[in-house]
This record gives sequence, structure tokens and C-alpha cells, in this order.
Amino acid sequence: MSMENSIQKLLKTYESKGFEKVIDLEYLFKFRPNFVFKSKEKFIGIYTRTSALINSSVVERIAQTTEIRSLPAKNVIFFPKIPDHNVLLDCSKNRVEVCYLENGVLKFVEVEELPIAVVKHVKYIMPKLSVFLSSKQVIDERKSAERIVNVINLKYQQPIYPFAVEKNKKGKVLTPKELKLEIMNGMVDCEYFFGILTEDFSSATELEIQVALKMKKLENIRLYVKDNDQTQQAWKDLLFEIQLKYKIKGKTVWYYPFPDKFDLEEEIRKDIIEILSKKHRDNGSFFL
Repeated sequence: MSMENSIQKLLKTYESKGFEKVIDLEYLFKFRPNFVFKSKEKFIGIYTRTSALINSSVVERIAQTTEIRSLPAKNVIFFPKIPDHNVLLDCSKNRVEVCYLENGVLKFVEVEELPIAVVKHVKYIMPKLSVFLSSKQVIDERKSAERIVNVINLKYQQPIYPFAVEKNKKGKVLTPKELKLEIMNGMVDCEYFFGILTEDFSSATELEIQVALKMKKLENIRLYVKDNDQTQQAWKDLLFEIQLKYKIKGKTVWYYPFPDKFDLEEEIRKDIIEILSKKHRDNGSFFL
């Protein structure tokens, strides 16, 4: 059957259903149809194609006409053969009906019969944050840091992997060599380093900070220094070295003086949330 004969058959189909072919009303449609039919209940715009292809933007423009003179408007696209799956999806999404010719027979596919695009929801993976926690082993401030990590983990689906070196491991006191190996392994595994300095000096903590200064990006290091003279005196050599690096290289680590453990908890909480937020932004999502 020729294209012209197919179109004539299509037009007679609507006439047989009680629709009246009208002229000079094509301008009422957002995208001008080839033919317009009207009944008491609705208008129908028919758009004929010479191939089984149509641009998505054209389908979207056709679909913009939903009402004419207070009557609903239906849009039908005629194809010389069945269009491909993507065209059918475009028509389905825009609620445009399809008609095509198959073995000389007109086939009508209403909106409800068109395929629906299946949206695959990729399971979102929460970005993880690995933190090396460094401080003297038995101090309240260390417990405060661990408490904040636990609180955030409970609230936000375990996004933080904390690591802390323990001198006493499985009931055994680590040798200096074993301690250094433990520090190095933890430093490799962790992206960020949080060091807490208080009045109590610790050679192990100093070693951890020295290793962090060599292995980590300076912007990934946070030092929380208790704001009193005793702490400044206990860590004067290390703090002087950090200040000297800044004067020579113009770079430094994040340094927070804190008056008490409550202020420390708040600073650590803010830093973790800020880092997690950045990780989410880098991952193309939002956090908080």
C-alpha cells in the first residue's frame, strides 16, 4: 500500500468513528499537524511521517498541545512502519499516540499500550572517610574524639573508618619497631590525620605527627591543640617545627586551639561533616 493510500485509509478510519475533518484550525496547535479532526468531545491532530524516525524535540513540541477551545486535544503520529523502541519511548513519555502500517494494515498504539522507560536506580554508595586518630592513649580528649566518630557513624550509616594505634595490642606491649610499623600501615590506609595535643607529652604521638607531616597532604592534617601554657610547653619543639615549615614553604596544617573537651568535640564534629560534605559534592550528590 502506498503512503498516500495509507494516509487516506487513516483519515477514513477517523471519519467512520464520527470525527469531522476540519481545516484552517492547524494554527491552534503548537506544532502544526497535517490533519485535524474534531468531535463533540475532543480534537485530534494527526502528524504524518515519511520515515519511522522522529526527533525527540519534535515529539515534545507536538505534545505541548493538550487543549483547544476548552476541549481536550489528542495527538497521533503516523509512521509508514513500526518505529524503533526509542521513538516509542519518546511518544510514551510525552503521551503521544502512534499509528503505523504493518502488512497493509493500520496499527494503532494508544498511550497506555506504549512501552515505559525503566529507570534503573543505581544504589548510592555513601562516601567513606578514613581517619587516623592520634593522641596520648589514655586521655579524656581521645575518648571525646572517639565518641564523636561513633555518634556520626550511628547517624549517617557508618561513613567513617577511624584508626588509632594502641601501644598495648592483644595484651602485648609493642616494641618500637612494631609501633612504627603499625603507624606506617595506618597512615597508608587513612586519608586524613587528626592529632590531639594536650598537657601530656607522648613520644608515640609525636612520631605519628612527624610521619603524617611527611606522608599526608598538609590540607588533610588537623591538629587540635589544647589552649594552655602547659600544652604549649610540652609540645614546643614540634609546634616550632610546624611554624618553621610555614615560614619556609608558605604551607601549614589546620591548627585548632581548644579550651576544653566540649569545644574539641564540636571542632572535630564540624571538620568531619565538612569533609563528608566535600566528598559528597565530589561524588555528585548532597550531604546535609
